[in-house]
Amino acid sequence: MRKPPVSPNRFCVRGFTMLELVVVLILLGVLSAVAIARVDRGSANATAWSDTIKAHLRYAQMRAMNFGPLYENHHVWGVNFPTTSTYYIFHCTTASSCNPATNQVLAPGSESIVIDMSGDGVNVNAAGIVAFDRFGRPSSDATLSTELTSDIGITVSYGSDSKGVTIVRESGLIQ
Repeated sequence: MRKPPVSPNRFCVRGFTMLELVVVLILLGVLSAVAIARVDRGSANATAWSDTIKAHLRYAQMRAMNFGPLYENHHVWGVNFPTTSTYYIFHCTTASSCNPATNQVLAPGSESIVIDMSGDGVNVNAAGIVAFDRFGRPSSDATLSTELTSDIGITVSYGSDSKGVTIVRESGLIQ
């Protein structure tokens, strides 16, 4: 019986050596470390604070709609932005004599009454008051005497990234 001829590649196993695999893994590790370091966290900060402000505006709006009597505006709820990096929620039992600075309320999920965004480097372009009547309609003053002529736009910015919050003037829809 004849033996089959032995080919020269019979004992050669094709593949990568251990050294080649280790070098490739090291290169992938270095490239991924550089890529992670370059990820901009500003967009996440701006989005997070924008969502927080929306939630606090919706909370004040909901409380105004649930607290006020059917045909009178005894209770006013709103948000005051006294500076570009702070804001707070307020509640007044009488619209005609509402002073937001003396009627501050602890916001849901907050540890302090005045919410300070400066530690995160976030700024807001909305200086002033957003108050809500019993129908959830926004007003630019705490006495609810000033009707809005346009939607309210709030821009939350962190560095070059910014996110917008819009309050529709007639419906009070917060987007």
